[in-house]
Amino acid sequence: MHAHIRPTATFLSDVCSEIRINILSGRVDDAIHLLETYFPAVLPRETGEAATTSALAPEPECSDNTFIYESPTSIDPEHLHLNLRILDFIETTRTVPLPYHHPGSPVIAPARLPPPSTARLETSGEELDPHLELLLHKAQRLYSEANCLPKATDRAVYLKELGIVSALLAYTKPEDSLMTSYLSQERREAVADQIERAILRMFRRFLCTMADEALTL
Repeated sequence: MHAHIRPTATFLSDVCSEIRINILSGRVDDAIHLLETYFPAVLPRETGEAATTSALAPEPECSDNTFIYESPTSIDPEHLHLNLRILDFIETTRTVPLPYHHPGSPVIAPARLPPPSTARLETSGEELDPHLELLLHKAQRLYSEANCLPKATDRAVYLKELGIVSALLAYTKPEDSLMTSYLSQERREAVADQIERAILRMFRRFLCTMADEALTL
């Protein structure tokens, strides 16, 4: 889509629905791509170049609301991006598919997941399992991003969350562990709800802008 072409409200609503479906299906990278393309102000500007070409202009920075993951209220772009990346990490640890079927859409066979490593955190002279190496890379990136948060209170909340989530690395089949709640559909829904809340705030401003422009014609 060219930058000078403004999408319709119906189109953006459809994109919003697709973003939600992607998150509920565990396809976090697909959701992030759509956000960066059509709703860049929802995420930090550094996450992609789409912010310079999107049809929706970025919003001003959000207020300093305290963020609690278990009851998500923050729409701070840094928080939203970290929540998505934490969910992506969780989805990568998954060894049992958790399919999501959106009403009215065709049933798609769940993607085949890589077999669990027989010893995820054991070290030896052998080459590191590629899937474990990917997980460790994602975990390292999450800790780096959390440590870069400007507020000390936010850093503390996210580092505590990451300390819990990273324990998934200790299990060859986390679905059968005490961490199983982190792999539930409810976890996906919590993130999807928070992202949708941020999009809707932008969407309302977009509709108001369109209405103001129509009145001036």
